[in-house]
This record gives sequence, C-alpha cells and structure tokens, in this order.
Amino acid sequence: MAKRKRRTDEELLADLESELAEIKGRIRERNVFSPDAVAKERDRLELSAKDYGELVGVSHLTIYNWEHGRSKPRAKQLARWLAVKGIQKKEAWKQLGY
Repeated sequence: MAKRKRRTDEELLADLESELAEIKGRIRERNVFSPDAVAKERDRLELSAKDYGELVGVSHLTIYNWEHGRSKPRAKQLARWLAVKGIQKKEAWKQLGY
C-alpha cells in the first residue's frame, strides 16, 4: 500500500481560506441584488427600462419585473447585471450608442 502524503497545517489553512473566500463571494452576490438596487441603478444612469435591459442583455419586461420584485435574475443574468452595475453614465450611454 502506498502511503498518503499528509498535508501541512499551512496547506490546510490555505485551502480553508480559499473556501471561505468563495463562500463569502456567494453570500455577497445573494445580498447585492434587490429590486431597489436595480431601480436606483437605472435612475442613476437615466435610462429607460428598454435601454437598461439592452445594456444588461435582458428584455425591458425583465427589468420591470426585477424592479417590482416579481422575479430575480438567474446566475448568468446576475453576472451581467453585476458587470454593468456601477459603470459611469457616460460609459453606459456610449455602449448603447448615444
């Protein structure tokens, strides 16, 4: 039988820290999204639901439903929303071709 290599305390600690960082990231993603956050972002950028949806890559009805708490973004939609969240108004308008 081959002996298994024992991991050092430092290796175990590094693995635990990595797992903890991943868990914290998931928690942050869950807590970042809210209907108010979507509405505030759209207002900040001074965009219609149609334009904001185009920027995020979803329909205007999806934006409307997010803002009214009728639905939540799926993982890919949340990733796209987080990528857009916080950009400057000038950059958002440039991406939309204004």
